[in-house]
Amino acid sequence: MRINSSPMLSYRHKCPCVMKPGTTECLQYDTHYQAVTLEEAIASFNDIILEHELTAPETVRSPEEEQCQTKHCINCQKKLRKKLAALGLLAHFIENSAEKTNEEAAEICTKYHFTRANQAMIYEYGKPKPPKNLSGMKIGPLGGPPLAPPQMVPRSKRQTNTTNVSQPVVGTRYNLSCVLKGSSADSNGFISLCSKCWAWRQLPINYFPRFVNEMVCDDQDKSCLSSYAECSTGTRAFEVIRNDSAKLTTVMLTAGSFCECKIKQGSALQSLGNSC
Repeated sequence: MRINSSPMLSYRHKCPCVMKPGTTECLQYDTHYQAVTLEEAIASFNDIILEHELTAPETVRSPEEEQCQTKHCINCQKKLRKKLAALGLLAHFIENSAEKTNEEAAEICTKYHFTRANQAMIYEYGKPKPPKNLSGMKIGPLGGPPLAPPQMVPRSKRQTNTTNVSQPVVGTRYNLSCVLKGSSADSNGFISLCSKCWAWRQLPINYFPRFVNEMVCDDQDKSCLSSYAECSTGTRAFEVIRNDSAKLTTVMLTAGSFCECKIKQGSALQSLGNSC
């Protein structure tokens, strides 16, 4: 099946019918969370962190929005491509600043956290975090390492994260942007206790589909509740097809879906939780 290679892709895709080995069924996947090509991912992957914060029902898209013909959509895709190129996931991105109009320069993309205006608590993975002024919270110096629980060894700073708390991650993970814990409330008034990142994962070339949309905890800032608890990435399972020397196999993998603060066993907070 030929995939549309147009720079601005439609947000609706028909999954190519690839038979699951040993069956007559097509491998089904949600294009919001899995994609065959990078172009498909650019067109269909949403900022999962932003989706969790906003609970308003999805509105019906106009034909122009479906085909990404609006100025807002085109601008968002340009900003996303620039981010992916900076992370090394997209090979080339050339922006002709001479052709950019003042109107395009002033256009704000609201689809992603990293493109929104006045987002002081958004930071890049592995970079110094912005300062917080929250009562009762211990804050590290700006530019210094994030506060960590006792005896935790800080990881070296990298743009991509290739390890997971529970099991090795298949492929390479690219963190597009992160949101600082305790920085803002969602639409229900709840404040996150953990720093979390919106990430894309590229599976090895012998996997189908190859791209995964995730939300994960920032593995360089895992402590919460003054180090009495630890942030943990919750996962969801999904199917892919793996090609091992022309032998096709359906395998189950996991993807980061949410980030939660878990109380450590034996801590002072455990008795508080048991009394509820």
